[in-house]
Amino acid sequence: DNKIKSGKELVIPLQKELSLIMWKYCGVVKNSETLKKGLEKIKEIKSRVKEVEVRVEDRNFQDLVNIFNLDSALITGEATIISALNRKESRGAHQRSDYKDTNINQEVNYKIYLKNNKLEIEKSNLNKLNGRLAELVENIKKIDASKDKLLE
Repeated sequence: DNKIKSGKELVIPLQKELSLIMWKYCGVVKNSETLKKGLEKIKEIKSRVKEVEVRVEDRNFQDLVNIFNLDSALITGEATIISALNRKESRGAHQRSDYKDTNINQEVNYKIYLKNNKLEIEKSNLNKLNGRLAELVENIKKIDASKDKLLE
């Protein structure tokens, strides 16, 4: 028996499930309701990871690699959703159907870090642009790349 850990779950189906959760609940356009559901689904997968079977056969450690990949993907997915929930605006590629406009109060960076095996989030103010860079940005013309184009 080459089991490192016995269990009733397999990693690959959980990885696929996580991918679908991120697409469905934290996709291109998101809102508070879908993000919260996605976070619940991720927490369900995290509890199921405890039941994953891990085997090593003939120096093949792929199960071990896969479980580490899944663990890191769960942390990343959870951090992405927490960040999206906290940014209550639409800005750039972050689009919220419940907050369609940019918000001057959201001109911050969100920092998410793992502390004592728990994700924590904090806001930090943006650094002001100085000198020539500030001048260039201020004088740039707004380009509407989507003007007269069909967007799907």
